[in-house]
This record gives sequence, structure tokens and C-alpha cells, in this order.
Amino acid sequence: MLPRACKTVGELAAVTLGRNYATVAKSVGGSSRADVLFALRYLIAVEIGKDVGEVKPETRFPEGLNIY
Repeated sequence: MLPRACKTVGELAAVTLGRNYATVAKSVGGSSRADVLFALRYLIAVEIGKDVGEVKPETRFPEGLNIY
């Protein structure tokens, strides 16, 4: 089932990459810390139905996102 938050092919690609990052990294090499952080923020945002801009590196997890 496709995530409801994915409205474009690009968003679906980002979620797919995030969920399969370890496999992709083994094939093509790793990414920078910033790339990994963005992918993690994006995955969290998609899963909880928020905009990626609301999931900041300093956001407390899980209380800062109101998920328990």
C-alpha cells in the first residue's frame, strides 16, 4: 500500500529510499550526515502525517511530535 502522504512520484521516491537506505547505500555508497538526517526527518513526517519542516533536528522524540 502506498503512503497516503505521498502525493508525487518524488515524495514516493524519497520514502522508498528512506525505507531501503541500507540496501541502497551498500550498492552505491553512503551519504552525508545531512542527507541521512533529511531522509529520517522525511520518513517520520510521512508516517505521522506532518510536513517535513515540522520535524527539525532539535525536535524531541516522541513528545515534541505528540506521538506516543
